[in-house]
Amino acid sequence: MPTQDDQLRLILQDKITAPETRPFAVIVRCADTCNYDCTYCYSKPEELHGLMDAEIAGQTIAKVAQYCGEGRKIHFVWHGGEPLLAGLEFFRVISSECKKLPSHEIENSIQTNGYLLTQEIIDFCKDERIAISTSVDGPIEVHNLNRRDKKGLGTFDNTMKAISLLRANGIRPSCVTVLHRHSIPRLREIYDFFKGKEISFRVNPVVKIKDGANSYNDLAITPEQYGHAMCQLFDWWFDDDPGIRIEPFHTIIGNFLDRHIWGCDNHGQCLKSIISINPNGDIFPCGRFTSEIEFKLGNIATCFSLEQVFSGELYRRLSNRDASTLEGCRNCQFGRLCNGGCMVTGYMARGEIDDRDYYCAGRNQIYSHILERLMSEVY
Repeated sequence: MPTQDDQLRLILQDKITAPETRPFAVIVRCADTCNYDCTYCYSKPEELHGLMDAEIAGQTIAKVAQYCGEGRKIHFVWHGGEPLLAGLEFFRVISSECKKLPSHEIENSIQTNGYLLTQEIIDFCKDERIAISTSVDGPIEVHNLNRRDKKGLGTFDNTMKAISLLRANGIRPSCVTVLHRHSIPRLREIYDFFKGKEISFRVNPVVKIKDGANSYNDLAITPEQYGHAMCQLFDWWFDDDPGIRIEPFHTIIGNFLDRHIWGCDNHGQCLKSIISINPNGDIFPCGRFTSEIEFKLGNIATCFSLEQVFSGELYRRLSNRDASTLEGCRNCQFGRLCNGGCMVTGYMARGEIDDRDYYCAGRNQIYSHILERLMSEVY
């Protein structure tokens, strides 16, 4: 049986990392406002911009399409806040604008808390091929700890109603769940919940952007706690083969096996294939940075083109971030698969954009564990 180092050398041969080979993703915060009050939200209420108007949405679609050309896939993620607060007519405009570009390959998806989801919206999204994803943290006791409405009431029942409505329309739900200090001890319950409900999910560790997450200190986990929990979760999933997809495991396995590196927190130079746009048109490197004015790249409504925005010094500095530019990543065995991790979680610990991912030690543990499990299956 080859060593892990030998196997890694084989895996890393001929990896395709050129940003232009990846789809271009735009996180469009079409509604900064929200009807929920989740305790770990990283947005700053005093810096929100309300709802995006249709004109800015149209300019966003047109200028992104102009930048990407006809050969590069585009994915618009309509996000928030709560994007459905923008209203169904807003999304009708979005669909109409996309249809003006028939030679471009454009995908749209909505990340919603589900409270405003209706049969009419689902019918529209199915007709227009707009994907829908929601957020749930697991069983009711876990979910309601942090995902509450403006009155402080838990939102689990509302979320499950939305999931049931999606199922009734033949849409298999997928969700985002946040991993934090109080959910780790109940990780097996959380896994069994998703497995039993046949819900695919992505695990995001709790993050903090300066003072954006008011309850961060109560929810924070260490990189080691993150890594240990995720390795446990991987083993349950890998051994069970439950028929659901769990991210980031699916992506990490793909990155070991495929020539491409996928996942915005894996492929490095993420800004060359993903941006975020606020309701007022301000452009940022990521949806999690949209309250940090120092990272504003420009404005989609006032710029002549994205090429103009991307010619600035701030863009050049941020867009080159990968394992080759970060201290501690250059000689890491998983450097070319992880590429320094997420820029946001690199920034969250000390406010330094050139730091590697705060969860670096945990990510390293996860990569090593998954590779070991895969090798044991082969050899």
